[in-house]
Parts: sequence; structure tokens; C-alpha cells
Amino acid sequence: MMPRSFTAFAVAATTMAVAAVHPSAQSSRSTSAQTSGSQGSGAHSQDAQSFVRTMLEANRAEIELGQMATNRASSSQVKSFAQMMVTDHTQNNQQLQPIAQQLGIELPTMLEPKHKAMADRLSSMQGADFDREFMNVMVASHEEAVRELRPFAEQSGQQSSTSSSGAGSSSSSSSASSSGNGNTSVAQYASMTLPKVQQHLTQAQDLQKNMGR
Repeated sequence: MMPRSFTAFAVAATTMAVAAVHPSAQSSRSTSAQTSGSQGSGAHSQDAQSFVRTMLEANRAEIELGQMATNRASSSQVKSFAQMMVTDHTQNNQQLQPIAQQLGIELPTMLEPKHKAMADRLSSMQGADFDREFMNVMVASHEEAVRELRPFAEQSGQQSSTSSSGAGSSSSSSSASSSGNGNTSVAQYASMTLPKVQQHLTQAQDLQKNMGR
């Protein structure tokens, strides 16, 4: 049997060794968590930039197609809907432009290929055929817009619930702060825009039914 003094010394030595190793392990875990958080923030920023580009392109398409429909549509209801597209999406683009600038995104100067193909197809139609195809395009484009907007609109509620808990923490860098502000602005924009787009979708679906697809 070992003397009590030796046993006590061994226990004390073991405790000191564990204490010396433990802070290092904590530091390693903390560094790993910070790296993971930084990577996640970068991914969210990329998602936000892609979303803003998509919305800018969609707004431009809605405006140009709407302008075409105000001239070519035969139905007064379709003409009225088309004018609403021009007015609402022009306003929506004005709200989105400051966010795009904040994220370093250039405004589109022309229709992307998908929307250009839609415009070319519609420009070859007249009368009732134009009305039906225009409303088909409007339903499809607003369904897509709702799918794009919803995840970011949901983020707005999540950010509101957690903002108070993070109020005391400082930003690690000015670029990270700018990115975070951009992501918050995107979420707020999506939350504000989603109800209007859903309203447009409902109206477009009603007119589509009247046109007989």
C-alpha cells in the first residue's frame, strides 16, 4: 500500500495536468466554432447576393413584359394587370437598389436569356392568344418569386427574435458588419415584398382562369 502523502501528491499532480490541458482544448473548440460561424456568414452572404440578383432580373422582366402587354393585350383586365406590374415592380426595384449597392451588385442592363425568350415569344402574338400566354407567364413568374422570397422573409422573423440577445456583442470586422447589415436588409425586403407578390399571384391566377389558359 502506498503512503497517503504519495497518493495525495499523485492526485494533485493529475489535477494540475488536466487543468493545464483543458484551456487549450477550450481554445481549440472556440477557434473551430468561430471558423464555422465565419464560413456560415459567408454562405448566407452569397445566398443574399444571388437572391438580390434574381429579384432585380425578375423586376426588370415584369416591367418590360408589362409595358408590352399594355400595348398588345386585347382584354382591358389584362391591360390593367399589366399596368399594375409596371407600377409595382418599378417601385419594388427602387426599394431593392440600395440593398444591391450595399452588397456590391450591379443593376441588370438587359433581360437575362430566360426572360428574353419569354419577351420574344409574346412579341409574336396578338389578341386573345397574347392575353392567355401573358397571364400564363405572369402566374409562373410570380410562383417562382414566392418561392424565392419565402425563405428570406422567414429569416426576418428569426433575426427579430435574436437581435436583442446579440446586442452586446461587437463586430469582428467592418466587412463582416456590412455583410450582416446587407443580409438583414434583404430579409426585411423579402418580408415586406412577399405579401404583395402573393396578391399579384392570386390576381394572375384568377385572370388565367378567365383566359382559359
